[in-house]
Amino acid sequence: MDPITIDQFTTRLGAICARGSQSGLPAKEADRLIVLKSVILTMESGRTYTAAEMTEAAKRWMATVGPGLGTDHATLRRELVDSRLMARDADGTSYWIQSPGPRDADFAPEVNALDPAAIVEQARARIEQKKRERGSDGDRGQRTASQADPR
Repeated sequence: MDPITIDQFTTRLGAICARGSQSGLPAKEADRLIVLKSVILTMESGRTYTAAEMTEAAKRWMATVGPGLGTDHATLRRELVDSRLMARDADGTSYWIQSPGPRDADFAPEVNALDPAAIVEQARARIEQKKRERGSDGDRGQRTASQADPR
């Protein structure tokens, strides 16, 4: 797999998270990896998280970036470890971002500077703008039709 570029990351993350109609993490591997990487991007590299802090970080991500994904903090924690983006100790009390990690080659290095919340917010704004444009186009079409009918 070629490294995921900034354009691919922003396009797919926006498409996946902005609509809010998913029932869990994406099935497609690249999309799933993009979503999980977006969780990592909201956390501090080099820091060790307790299980409670990890839960809080996952909940914060779900509230800002992925509220419509229909997943939970436990699934995110498990998937982050299973995907090797994070590691945890044997008893599951400490978590940390693997950096450098085994998944670094899956992403262009510039992806690490992205803000997932801003990406999703921009995607939501574009969706809302398109809805408004479609709504106003429809209104104009209705006025034009009624003005054309002199009854």
